[in-house]
Amino acid sequence: MQVNKVSKKLLSAGILVYIFLYLPIFLLIAYSFNDSRIGITWIGFTMKWYKILFADTQLI
Repeated sequence: MQVNKVSKKLLSAGILVYIFLYLPIFLLIAYSFNDSRIGITWIGFTMKWYKILFADTQLI
């Protein structure tokens, strides 16, 4: 019984750590498609920033 409780706590802690690490990455990816120049407010979906990025030959 004791081992089962410890393993559940470790699993829960591990899941929380992964959420803590990966959630900002997923939010950054999602907000990179935002139409707003300010990333705080969501205006709409756009690929404008990626078009600008791939049009810059010096960067690519």
